[in-house]
Amino acid sequence: MLRTLTAFLEHNGRWAATAVALQVHRHTVRNRVATVEELTGRRLGTAHDRQELWLALRARDLARLSDS
Repeated sequence: MLRTLTAFLEHNGRWAATAVALQVHRHTVRNRVATVEELTGRRLGTAHDRQELWLALRARDLARLSDS
């Protein structure tokens, strides 16, 4: 799910571009995003929630780098 979320955010919430990047069907992306929304309680249709999740992913990346 993290890979899909990252790709979705990096492609500005565009289903088709995310699907191409992940080499899956766009409906697969929609299903995975729906799962992320259910698990996080966030709505990826809103810029605010997308921004917060993007920041959380970046913080996670930085924490991994500092642990190395």
